[in-house]
Amino acid sequence: MKKLLLLIAVLGLTACNSNDPASLITTYKYVVVHPADAMYECPILRSFPKWQSLTDAQVARTLATLYKNNITCKSSIESIRKFLKDAEVQIESK
Repeated sequence: MKKLLLLIAVLGLTACNSNDPASLITTYKYVVVHPADAMYECPILRSFPKWQSLTDAQVARTLATLYKNNITCKSSIESIRKFLKDAEVQIESK
């Protein structure tokens, strides 16, 4: 009787083996994340004044415009990075 109980206990423990192939199967679901088009805002200065006749004020305005466009583009890129990082965290938590 003791041998029978011992045999049942051993069989029961082997049924819970962690090396069971069914428990090793892992599935991944990949999701494509697309940021909103509004995040891709990088203004471009399309035309420059004639460089031969530029005044100091025109140079200053052009530089200020380029600086403002650079800040806008930088914040857009940072918002895309944050969006993708948040999406990655959200996907990993599922």
